[in-house]
Amino acid sequence: MKLQTPPLLRDERQKAEYFEALNRRTDIGAVANLNQTISNPPTQAEVQAISNKVDQLLAAMRAAGIMEP
Repeated sequence: MKLQTPPLLRDERQKAEYFEALNRRTDIGAVANLNQTISNPPTQAEVQAISNKVDQLLAAMRAAGIMEP
């Protein structure tokens, strides 16, 4: 499910309902920053940490309906 352009919102009640529904879809919690120093060459653990963070971001985007599952 992708986020869509909002419909024509005719009154304040419709606006409130639309944004309440949008907030429910996007309330997925924060994804923490990846505070990491990378060595040269990178270790397997450093690369795995990056891979794990990408997986977290993808899961958050799917949960928010930004990208397809």
